[in-house]
Amino acid sequence: GESGPEAGRPGYDLIVQGESGLMDLTGFPDGPPVKTGNSIADLAAGTMAAHGIVLALFARERTGAGQKVEVAMLEVMASLLTYQGQAYLSTGVSPRRKGNEHPSIVPYEVFEAADGYLTIGVANSSLWTRFCQALGRPELAKDSRFDTEARRVEHRATLVPLLGQIFATAPVATWLERLGQAGVPAGKIKSVGEALDSEHLRARGAIVPVTHPTAGTMRMVGPPIRLHATPGEVAGPAPLLGEHTEEILTKLLGYSSAEVTGLRAAGVV
Repeated sequence: GESGPEAGRPGYDLIVQGESGLMDLTGFPDGPPVKTGNSIADLAAGTMAAHGIVLALFARERTGAGQKVEVAMLEVMASLLTYQGQAYLSTGVSPRRKGNEHPSIVPYEVFEAADGYLTIGVANSSLWTRFCQALGRPELAKDSRFDTEARRVEHRATLVPLLGQIFATAPVATWLERLGQAGVPAGKIKSVGEALDSEHLRARGAIVPVTHPTAGTMRMVGPPIRLHATPGEVAGPAPLLGEHTEEILTKLLGYSSAEVTGLRAAGVV
């Protein structure tokens, strides 16, 4: 941000992840703090900046006046703490790392099957009953230790290892089929390659081909926001160094070709 006692500090993604409390929440209780697998602070700050610009444009339509839009990476990440941040503000107790556990939902985490990992989201008692039936263990739904959300959280240390033993008996695909038929939210933990090559993304047209001037045809992730009346598209790959210099100088800034030649000769561009 532009104010405050630390306004002059450099704001790199990793630094902000640590300073915001996010890294202290990420990882397992007996391990060190861990950053996310991508540059979430950079990406979230850019996304919020885009939102801010749109808000300012709407305000201009109403008032006729423009305004400055300020987005601070640290504040963006503080807002993304969501319920974890509010838990501290309400109780004065900082939440700690829990690995893949959810603080108030069980089971809502990662399990290892016979050939890989899957995620399970059993967020209410109706899902819990269907989940137990899909596992072939309907009696667990009526077990007094697990028959309410609160009791499942209370007996997490007993329930999670028990479920782990069950999931270890069959491959991921088998569990996903059973859970899907029961309407229980579940998914395979995929590699980046598996995710981007998935049939679903391919059918959605989410991965698009572009032509690079030196690398040839390559694939990129398309726009995730779909406007059905005015859809966007990937205009092309990242430009080469200086690829659009002359276009910008002549078409946007009004320089003549002779002036651009002079700038090149002087080493300015």
